[in-house]
Amino acid sequence: MGLFCCKPTYEMKAEPKEEDVIRFFMIGMGSAGKSTVIRQLMKLCVDFPNSYKMYDDDWKPKENVYSESDRYRWKTIIRQNIVDSFSKAIKQCKQIGLNFTDDEQRSAANEVLNICEESETLRARIPKVYTEEFARKLLLLYGDENSVIRKAFNHRHEFAGCFRYPDGVLHFLNPEKIEAYADETFLPDQSDIIYARDNTSGLDTYKFRVHGTRIEIHDMGGQAVERKKVLEFLSHWISDTKENHLNFILYVASISEYNVQHPVNRQFTLLDESVTFMKLILSLSQVRQCGFLIFLNKCDIFEEKIMDPILKADFRKYLSDYISKDDLEQYEKGQKVHVNKMRTAIANLFAKSVTSAAVKREAPVYHRFTCAVDSKMMESIFSTIRSELLTRKLSSNEWILP
Repeated sequence: MGLFCCKPTYEMKAEPKEEDVIRFFMIGMGSAGKSTVIRQLMKLCVDFPNSYKMYDDDWKPKENVYSESDRYRWKTIIRQNIVDSFSKAIKQCKQIGLNFTDDEQRSAANEVLNICEESETLRARIPKVYTEEFARKLLLLYGDENSVIRKAFNHRHEFAGCFRYPDGVLHFLNPEKIEAYADETFLPDQSDIIYARDNTSGLDTYKFRVHGTRIEIHDMGGQAVERKKVLEFLSHWISDTKENHLNFILYVASISEYNVQHPVNRQFTLLDESVTFMKLILSLSQVRQCGFLIFLNKCDIFEEKIMDPILKADFRKYLSDYISKDDLEQYEKGQKVHVNKMRTAIANLFAKSVTSAAVKREAPVYHRFTCAVDSKMMESIFSTIRSELLTRKLSSNEWILP
């Protein structure tokens, strides 16, 4: 007798369909604000736990967004940001001829410079350095509104090419924060961590639910040594794609660097370098079918700069080709020009690059002006991403490049 394939007397149950996962490969230059985007999502998990949740690698909910050891680590980073900023301000004062008024201030300034001389070991030394006595010396330097240090902080944008302050450091440069971080029992909260600056190395993966939708973000470091590995990291990320994955490249650019000269190639700005790197990513055959989303980040600092009369000439020098002559003339005469028209110059700069590089693309390119430290703005953007990217269609004109 042979064996026959008989029809089973029970019904086969279909495999349950896996949930869609929106996957982002997040990339950009160093200090563009990529990691701040992640920290903002983590903060939203604390502020709105019913709408935002963070998960581990196995998609199990994380009980605490930040452990106590995480917060101690961020405390050290923030202390370093504060001390490093004072060191830069002291050097800036010397360069422009601003002098400290008494011996005590000069002594405190020299102590800060000596501490920061070996920058590679500063983080390891900072817990022992940042004492209550040291904080009092920082406060002595900080002084009143007429102190030379405050003048340096207030003119930091003019010297951005020489002294790169962490963008969020003003959040900490006040007596309350300077004193608080000298207290051994004090730990930073989510709001403080948002404003901290720390370099990302390698490729870190984060998993969230945003209003019930799974979102996975792969955050790649933006330093030069990391950018050399972009093809390797991207290829590995794409090879991990599953049927339920919707893949997007999330490119984060710091538009506040439109007037910051490149430290090596002085004929270019740091924003020029970012645009060039973005064009490289857009031209890769591996990402032609991935949606491409550009966060034009740090719009708050961009707006600070364009409102600064001293920096007015920089707009003509670097962005005049991307704004109408009438708007540019009004701006230079001191007449009010809506900030959206100034932003359009940035959007036009990126649109030109996208048009030249996207000829062979099979998926659209979107953009949004962002301020990653602004919780309300980022919550609105993440909600839109969740609801509209699932359909691969962002309908609002705010997302479409000119």
